[in-house]
Amino acid sequence: MFVAGFIGAPEMNIRPSQLVEHDGRLHLTLGDQRLPLNDLLQSKVETHKNQQVFFGVRPEFVSLSDEPFAEGSCTGEMVRVENMGHEFFVYLKVADYELTARVPSDEAKPMIEKGLHRKVYFKFDLNKCHIFDAKTEQNLSL
Repeated sequence: MFVAGFIGAPEMNIRPSQLVEHDGRLHLTLGDQRLPLNDLLQSKVETHKNQQVFFGVRPEFVSLSDEPFAEGSCTGEMVRVENMGHEFFVYLKVADYELTARVPSDEAKPMIEKGLHRKVYFKFDLNKCHIFDAKTEQNLSL
């Protein structure tokens, strides 16, 4: 987990979470929100149900929208942006932490023009996410 946290720019989003069961499916908690896991991730982490974990996703695997996604949407407040030329780093406040999304300029500009400090929807490419054991920091999703 240590190495995953500092490789890349911006660095990987690594946040505390818990694996909880809801309607027969495991979910990760993000503050008071729940993110359902896909079948592959669920099969890898089911022995850690109801345990504390760390959830990791690189900013390029965070998608943003003004409207809810069909499945697996969460919400955050868009608090700041960094124009990197061909892309933007968009920072969201989710619960008591910040989450970074790396978004191509053509996708980010329409959202940014609507202003900061408003609710946006986000989702993760779950095939690119990592779940780490909170005690051992072992990557459970490999």
